[in-house]
Amino acid sequence: MVKKPGPTQKSRYLFLLRHAKAAPSGLASADFERPLTERGLKDAAKMAALLVDLGVCPDRVLCSPSVRTRQTLEQIALAIPGLKASYPAEMYLIGWEALLSQLRKQKDEVRSVLVVGHNPGIEELAMSLADPNQDGGEDLRRLQTKFPTAALAVLKLKGDWKELEISTCRLEAFVRPKDVAATE
Repeated sequence: MVKKPGPTQKSRYLFLLRHAKAAPSGLASADFERPLTERGLKDAAKMAALLVDLGVCPDRVLCSPSVRTRQTLEQIALAIPGLKASYPAEMYLIGWEALLSQLRKQKDEVRSVLVVGHNPGIEELAMSLADPNQDGGEDLRRLQTKFPTAALAVLKLKGDWKELEISTCRLEAFVRPKDVAATE
């Protein structure tokens, strides 16, 4: 799998994390306010442990301001202290094209970005950016099948942020919570 790029590497990485399992929407609660379920909290902790194992410490974190995405990121922050996240209002249920536009605005010194968001935007962005002609094997096939809650797509950019276009990334990994051993 991928390790955090070192200071001398020019590679840029994009980590797309869908929020973990949230409580179903009910008549009394707005979608924005839906919290994580017990399973969601466990899955978020599993994915946090995976990020630590990979040596990931993103330079920038963009997170939807919804309760479920914030709670997912809280689990990551417990494992990776010092994360500095921004919660732009437009990140809530953002479409993939608008998210792509946000990513293209990253400064040159930013080597890695973690996005914690929602479907369909996260899935559609991962599918759009991943080069379908790469020798991605099982990870690419799973990404094309389904992007479940708390799943993580690791994409390596082939250029700078401003050059981010359809099919310009290599899918380095696609990991679902069920692919990660429990951290008990």
